[in-house]
Formats: sequence, structure tokens, C-alpha cells
Amino acid sequence: MCPDVSSESPGPCPHCGMPLETTGVPNTTVSDENILNNFGEVVIGTILSVPVLLLAMGPMLGLSTEEWIDPHTGQLLQLVLTSFIIATCGRSIFTSGIRS
Repeated sequence: MCPDVSSESPGPCPHCGMPLETTGVPNTTVSDENILNNFGEVVIGTILSVPVLLLAMGPMLGLSTEEWIDPHTGQLLQLVLTSFIIATCGRSIFTSGIRS
């Protein structure tokens, strides 16, 4: 937050991109859209993490994943799923980082 920047409406700082803080009495309500967006990211991340966890840790848990899927195909599938998890669940972190 830049101390010399002030605005009447909430939004990002034009210099650093961080959210502007309100002066005075804080508004304690959080938008339902933001809560649903964050909850959706958590659900998608959890659902997509289960196959990655099974493919990566299955042999250590006694599951023979080599019988289900070729090891090289399993590694490629882990790469694709993990990349998708990072892209979808980290979207809010990436957008705030790009703005700053």
C-alpha cells in the first residue's frame, strides 16, 4: 500500500496493485462471489489432487499403479494434472501478482 494514494471506491492501487484499504469504519461484509470463487478453487484443487496423489504415492501405499497405467504415461498425467491445478487454483494469486 502506498501511503500517498487514496480513493473513494475500493480497488487496486495504481502504483503497486495491492488492494486499497478503506479509511474509517471497516466494512465487515465479504462478497458472496469472492467466497464462492475461492471455494470453487479449493474444490477443483482437491478433486484434481486425488489422482495425482494416487499416481505418485500409490506404490508406497501398496497399490500397484504399474498394472493400471504405464509409468511414463503416469508421469505425463501427473504433469498435466498438476499444471492444471496450478493454473486454475493459483489463478487468484497469479492475477494479484501480475497486477502488482
